[in-house]
Amino acid sequence: MSGGGEKRPRGSGASAESSGASANDSEALAGAPPGRVSDSGLLWFLWPDTKGFRGILALGLFLIVLASLIGVILPYLTKVAIDGYILPLGRRLAVDSREAVPPELLGVLKADDLLYSGTPGVFFLEPGKAGKLDPLSEKALIRLGILDKDFWYLKKRGDLGLDPEELERLGEESGRRIELHPDFVAARERDLPLLSGSVTLILRGADLRGLKRLALFFVIVMIAGYFAELGQRVLLETGSQRLGHQLRERLLIKLFTLPQSYLDRQEAGRLTTRATSDVNNVSILVKSTASTFFSDLLSLLGATVVMFSLHWKLALITVVLSPLVLFATRIFGKIARTQQRDLRSKVSRINQLFSESHAGMALIQAFNREKRSAAEFGALNDANYRTGMLQLRAFAIFLPVVDLVSSTALALVLWFGGNMVLENTVSLGVLAAFAVYCGRFFAPIKDLAEKMNNFQSAFASIERIKSVMEEPGEEEAAAPLPPKIPGKTAEFKNVSFRYRPELPLALKDVTFKLREGETVALVGETGSGKSSVVNLMLRFYDPERGEILFDGVPLKRLDLTLHRRRVGLVTQDVFLYSGTVMDNLKLGRTEVPDRVALKAAEAAGAARFIEKLPRGYLEPLGPEGRTLSAGERQLLACARALVNAPEFIILDEATAFVDSESELLISEAMNTLFEGRSSIVVAHRLSTIRKAHRILVFSRGRIVEEGTHAELVSLGGLYHHLALLQGLSEDAERGFERG
Repeated sequence: MSGGGEKRPRGSGASAESSGASANDSEALAGAPPGRVSDSGLLWFLWPDTKGFRGILALGLFLIVLASLIGVILPYLTKVAIDGYILPLGRRLAVDSREAVPPELLGVLKADDLLYSGTPGVFFLEPGKAGKLDPLSEKALIRLGILDKDFWYLKKRGDLGLDPEELERLGEESGRRIELHPDFVAARERDLPLLSGSVTLILRGADLRGLKRLALFFVIVMIAGYFAELGQRVLLETGSQRLGHQLRERLLIKLFTLPQSYLDRQEAGRLTTRATSDVNNVSILVKSTASTFFSDLLSLLGATVVMFSLHWKLALITVVLSPLVLFATRIFGKIARTQQRDLRSKVSRINQLFSESHAGMALIQAFNREKRSAAEFGALNDANYRTGMLQLRAFAIFLPVVDLVSSTALALVLWFGGNMVLENTVSLGVLAAFAVYCGRFFAPIKDLAEKMNNFQSAFASIERIKSVMEEPGEEEAAAPLPPKIPGKTAEFKNVSFRYRPELPLALKDVTFKLREGETVALVGETGSGKSSVVNLMLRFYDPERGEILFDGVPLKRLDLTLHRRRVGLVTQDVFLYSGTVMDNLKLGRTEVPDRVALKAAEAAGAARFIEKLPRGYLEPLGPEGRTLSAGERQLLACARALVNAPEFIILDEATAFVDSESELLISEAMNTLFEGRSSIVVAHRLSTIRKAHRILVFSRGRIVEEGTHAELVSLGGLYHHLALLQGLSEDAERGFERG
């Protein structure tokens, strides 16, 4: 069979490998795509659809980072408030330069946390730095007389706002309980209650002022966090809506390029789910799930870094249990992905069943099939419920595990940290900060676990969308040729065709030629191959063997869009959109002038009933044009076929479902359709094709008879038998009059 050069999938960007990736399309669409794709690969699949609003997403992610950092800062400000202003306590060290420095003191002396008292060998460890000493070192230094066991209240001179004379008087008024040093003042913690009210007010006034400044800064940070949170939500919501918009457009455009052989195997409900529920899941991934992921991840990392910077031992106690949570998360993720895929498959089937029930409601009621249909739906609904309950049980087991680990970690931090505070090796501010950071460490893990369902749902949806987008489109020549204008002839050469490999041949070695201006009718029993000829002429399918030519050029080498544009098709099942009559005549083609559509309706005989409608050509037709009769829909279809001024006309059982009066009107319209055009007419009613130039009689996929109406009736073969059944055999005696 000549194909005319290299072929490529029409409207598809898939590679050759991906073109053949799905052998079972139904299973792929049901949520079990062939070949497991990594999560990063699925996200990369969405990348082209973000073009045009990547800046919005980037700004949204930046605001997520900002909001997460603010969340990490706030507990640290609490630690600063306690250790810096509420309890700014340090430790006193006395080192004799004539003696060797004890090894326990080396780590402290190397640090930049010491305040020099002005007295040789006497230092103070800054507030909040007591954690530099471990319990054993602390006891050893106290035993050696180097470390004072008391805590000291320390405050820099500049913070008090007093001149030297005022500081001297302050020391005297305190009974010398306040020591004056070059850069700071110091008082034992146990002496603070003994100070007079006026001295305490002066001494702690700086702390009160510092707390006010810190509280103001805290409020400013909170407001900044609020606006960062608000901004990222607005931006990511905008990005998610635009991504959904892009995906739906891509899906629809992809559906336009998919071969009819693929669409025949798919249920409409499942394809609808791709563009609705699945796209919504992807939008949710961007606007909430992804933002939660980044926010929680940054909070987790930030809390970890700050905890280790404050006290590495308490940090280890906090994170040591995290592998248990990570292991449980991994197991749960695998289970959730499988269950979510199964759940989405069942939801698709429910959508399909609803769609079928709505379309066939009259049939269900006419045959009293309500109970059986309800039982079928009930079985599917029960299966969906059971799958949802399995998912719920997985969550019911997993989330308490995270809570248990988090609570255990917090208990350990409070136990060990509390002991360290009592032993004066950790400040109260550090312990308070750790109590918050412990929650900030496990809360993101728990939140991520709770969002795992959304993650798995979104990734399952991306897989299903991807499986559709990677389907190979209709094959078109790498360098398609434009059809010859005007088109004149069509020819089948030894064409054999089957719809699927496992099915028998629908056409067997069919050969015929449609000449310029000729009308050829195709007749035969149901399933004989007539409509298959129509499908092949429009190239909804490609033949298995043989060749189809238009004006001597192989159909496979022609530009498919231009080819179909020159063919007018009228089928027995007329599909009308929910728009107006004019919308259905023009099919949304705004470039078509109204006068052309009006002229086509007049020529096809549709203008007579259209003008009787309340709003004429602006009359809304409703779903599938149900407000019109079968004959009126057919006349409208004939008019629609004329709008494009086609060079070829194909009528596929156009009068199958109409009454005699409508058949007469359609026959008159057919005369207009056929005028000056090469035409193919598929018919069961022989009365509509008696004037055809030639009639091809099909049986079991083969052409068994060929001739005019009169010639075929006189042969006494299959056509004669069909004519007898329809009361037309007397035509052979009266002769055939060409109209």
